[in-house]
Amino acid sequence: MGKKPTYEELEKMIRDLKQAESERKRTEKALRHSGARLRESEEKYRSMMEALDDAIYISLSDFRIKYMNPTMVKRIGCDPEITCAQVIIDGIKFKTKNFKKTKWKLAYDIIIYGERVGTMEVYCNENRKPAEKSSRALTSLRGTHSCV
Repeated sequence: MGKKPTYEELEKMIRDLKQAESERKRTEKALRHSGARLRESEEKYRSMMEALDDAIYISLSDFRIKYMNPTMVKRIGCDPEITCAQVIIDGIKFKTKNFKKTKWKLAYDIIIYGERVGTMEVYCNENRKPAEKSSRALTSLRGTHSCV
């Protein structure tokens, strides 16, 4: 059996616990505050993206499309849940996990610093006519991106 703590040791443990509790409360308050600021920033960013007349999308590192603004959805006639893509750079193809070619395709060159480095192809996974317009909608973005 261990030695019983002295009165001074017990007081020190209580002070340490009170200090740890105060620190925890300050940290929680800071996290709540930063979380609120992050939500405000996300809302501002999203509303800005959705208000733009330019077609914009965000893709993940595995090339899955995470977000398309309303202009992009309207132009290609498909929402992100039913799209897939492949990027071709120097003959190497990078494809989304759900990739399959369909007849509804958007393709354009990837140009960085004025030099063509590859091609991006976005397909509508549902083999159907896009909702908004005919296949012209999928080709209307061709050549509109100068950098990815």
